[in-house]
Amino acid sequence: MMKKSIFIFCLLAGWAFAQNDIIILSPKVGSVIDAEENQFYEIFPKIKQFVSAQIFMNEDAHYEARIVHFKKRKRITITQSITMKSFVALQNYVNQQPLFSDENRKKKGIDVFYLRAPKILNEMEKPQYVQMQIANHPKIKGTLMAYRNDSIYVQTHIQMEKFSNTELESISYRLSRREYLSLKPIIRTVTAIIGLGLSEFMNEQRHPEIDLKWHNRFLGLVAGMLVSGEIYDALATLIIPTETFALRETENKKN
Repeated sequence: MMKKSIFIFCLLAGWAFAQNDIIILSPKVGSVIDAEENQFYEIFPKIKQFVSAQIFMNEDAHYEARIVHFKKRKRITITQSITMKSFVALQNYVNQQPLFSDENRKKKGIDVFYLRAPKILNEMEKPQYVQMQIANHPKIKGTLMAYRNDSIYVQTHIQMEKFSNTELESISYRLSRREYLSLKPIIRTVTAIIGLGLSEFMNEQRHPEIDLKWHNRFLGLVAGMLVSGEIYDALATLIIPTETFALRETENKKN
């Protein structure tokens, strides 16, 4: 029992010591500086595609920032030394800034676009026609079929293409069709009536037997209903607005 208590005490003491190494720059950001906080307070402005950072006091009583960011779409961790003078100046600067609220976030236009890519690709309606810019490739045009395991599957007019999301630089796609779903039964009804009308026209021209007349009417009705899906897709493509999502900072600013 005594050994177990000593073991637990040592674990807790070690944990407390490790926690004391983490330095909180400001109560406004806490122990972990996230991407939006970094963009808002401009703590590490030179770090591109910043993910998170923590500041530690090392064994020599010097400050050290451990920064996670994307480089060539791969997540890496770097360390950056901070002098006492720089730390105090940065701390004072952050403390003098307004709180990171939703209102201030919108005013400053905070958008960590590069972190939203997997969520957007997962939520994007599939299949749908897209245009993509892939690193070191010409623009890809085709039907987005699936996104799974960080891979994008696009059916072009030649073949099924597979790309890693780390290669994706920008993608243009259609927003949700849900608000236009009410058009489907209307289009289906109209095309069914047109199909029925064409079959009646054919019956008038050929004067077939009564059984064949009903057969033609049935075929016209079914054909009209079948083509309604293609017409809906074409109409939706024309009326639903296009959204362009860029993963490169330069592309995002341009868009």
